Amino acid sequence: MERGARLNAIRIRVKGNVQGEGATAVYVRDSRVGGSIQVVQGRRGRILRNTVDSDVQFFENRGAIRITANRIDGNLQCKENRRRPRGGRNVVQGNKEDQCARL
Repeated sequence: MERGARLNAIRIRVKGNVQGEGATAVYVRDSRVGGSIQVVQGRRGRILRNTVDSDVQFFENRGAIRITANRIDGNLQCKENRRRPRGGRNVVQGNKEDQCARL
């Protein structure tokens, strides 16, 4: 995604990765992602009820982040976000790290 773009993905299937750098908003809900989800230096993000085959990462974002009820086969990593991510009920096969340790 380009800087300032917005992604609103509902009930989609992605074979690769979802990446947003400098995005205004990244929302992925009820979807299947064959790779990872990475949101860096954005404003808002919401990841809800997805299956992700690799990692979910939120780094250096400025706004609200919600990560709820996902199945993540890799790691859930959140670092240096201005607001602490919220959510819960995530099933993570790898590690829950840093700001996402309790999610």
